[in-house]
Amino acid sequence: MKTSIRYCLATLLVAGDLFICAKAGAANCVLDTTTFTPSGLGNGAIYATAMQNDGKLIVAGSFTSINGSSRLRVARLNSNGSLDSAFVPHVNDGAVLAVAVQRISGEDRILIGGSFTSIGTCDETCPGVFFISRLGTNGTIDNTFSTIGLDNSVRAITLQPDGKILIAGDFSDATSVIRIARLLQDGGIDTNFVAGGTSTSGFDGSVCALSLQSDGKIIAGGDFTHVGSTSRQRIARLSTNGIVDVNFSAGSRFGNSINAVLAQSSGKILVGSTRLVRLQSDGTLDGNAQDFDWDVQRNGGGGTIMALGLDGSGRIIVGGKFDVIFGWVRYGLARITQGSTFTIDAWSDCSGIPSGTSINALLVTTSDDSSRIGGDFATFEGTTRNGIARVTE
Repeated sequence: MKTSIRYCLATLLVAGDLFICAKAGAANCVLDTTTFTPSGLGNGAIYATAMQNDGKLIVAGSFTSINGSSRLRVARLNSNGSLDSAFVPHVNDGAVLAVAVQRISGEDRILIGGSFTSIGTCDETCPGVFFISRLGTNGTIDNTFSTIGLDNSVRAITLQPDGKILIAGDFSDATSVIRIARLLQDGGIDTNFVAGGTSTSGFDGSVCALSLQSDGKIIAGGDFTHVGSTSRQRIARLSTNGIVDVNFSAGSRFGNSINAVLAQSSGKILVGSTRLVRLQSDGTLDGNAQDFDWDVQRNGGGGTIMALGLDGSGRIIVGGKFDVIFGWVRYGLARITQGSTFTIDAWSDCSGIPSGTSINALLVTTSDDSSRIGGDFATFEGTTRNGIARVTE
């Protein structure tokens, strides 16, 4: 283990040869106990969140109850955290791993992807229900959405500005869409997009995360080593037609699965795996490893970053399963300032979530820099929250 020293106004805790700084300033993360007060999940975990245009929150995962009421794997919460009784979906099996809000004809419809094969009374014989579906405003299946027959899970959904839908995961289909596809607004396959350039040249491993650059190019992260015949170790950039961008390569920097990617307006790219890394626009490390390649740990071993977000000041919100990030004690949630280096932000007394639990999803509201977090945690800051909470500064 490498030796690291953090300068701070607190006592250093010694753990082996790693010096851990417990505090770094005065500002605290604050659990919202007044304006957002759900009682949380009765079981399972949250894996994805999305915000409707009216401020209501979609949460999705493996749970079957929330706020004391039955909700099978997807629920909608009002802005105060109470359950929206008008939205009652029935995802009967598996888990919902990805969610996005699609605006159509003046109303919000909910795209969901995951490992499920049955919704309500529909199974794989119904259009648009096998591993991906779209729900209407009341949670029932939107029958105007009918897509390709997938054979495995959808792990990520990203909407393009033109209304097209990028999906990624573990799947393939009869038309040789291999682990990534672009759908038209109605769910039809966009044949102008083929990952790698040919019908048999998709990803050779799972694609777990997607992020869209401002120029329309797509950052994909996961557990793959090739896109077609092109070597790309767990992160790749695709052109708008799916061709591998030869001007982007991170080489062999990532040895573990990438769970989160975030393309910034500056062209730089944030990557979450067992480390938090910032890449330049060509995929190379932005500066030195000690500046922009920070490891996360859990119980002295490797931790995992599951979610990334940016607040209104460009600070990085990091969620996952960890208790130390680059030598700083942070339980599942951290805020990082970007500049000439990463700098741990002064959420000094944020006790976060219990060790061993995880924040799997976060949604940052830039207008007030609050974060809605979802996962499998029972408490946040020592207060019962059961998988869902809102954190402010």
